Amino acid sequence: MIRIPIANYITTQLGEFYAARRSHNIQAVMYYVLDSGNSMCGIMINGAPLSAPYAAFTGFTAAHADV
Repeated sequence: MIRIPIANYITTQLGEFYAARRSHNIQAVMYYVLDSGNSMCGIMINGAPLSAPYAAFTGFTAAHADV
């Protein structure tokens, strides 16, 4: 199995949804934080942000505000 860093995955997925938002009538994308107890997935552990994934999520949403 090929493992991609979670920050890259977040940016890629959000980019694909953002690009398709009008052609596929995507109105919202939700990102749920699942606490796995380690840095395998998610953007936070016990309420503390994981630097790279959290920065990827907040950076993408700040740069692509679709208002």
